[in-house]
Amino acid sequence: MNTPNTSLADEQPRIRRDVVACVVRDGADVCLVRRSALVSHDRGRWHCVTGYLERRTQPSEAMLAELSEELGLTADRVDALRAGQVLRYVDDRVVWVVHTFVARTRQRRFRLNWENDSYAWVRNRSVPHPQVWWLADVCRSVGVDELEGG
Repeated sequence: MNTPNTSLADEQPRIRRDVVACVVRDGADVCLVRRSALVSHDRGRWHCVTGYLERRTQPSEAMLAELSEELGLTADRVDALRAGQVLRYVDDRVVWVVHTFVARTRQRRFRLNWENDSYAWVRNRSVPHPQVWWLADVCRSVGVDELEGG
């Protein structure tokens, strides 16, 4: 197989963007959110709770803040928050570093902000479609394999 002959000068520099992503669970049930029409990407697609990680902020702190903002799920209602694997994706301009988490809660009703317009509790491969393409990776990274592939 031939590889293109490129030099480092031909490559555009990539920036690094860190994000957090969390699968919310209650027993075997997983809560997914549907991205609203007001967001800039993945509108109408099902996903987990996500957000940008600002500098000098710990991933777990950022994740708890996103859970509160997007779901109204406050830290005192999170029974456990566990970090999963860190995922990396590269596109034309950005290296995306995704800090994954799973949060356990018994809270079943949420107050959504503008980023999402609906939520659903699902289990056992019953993920609604369409979904964000990297949802299955996030699920696998925190040990929620039964949702893989939707």
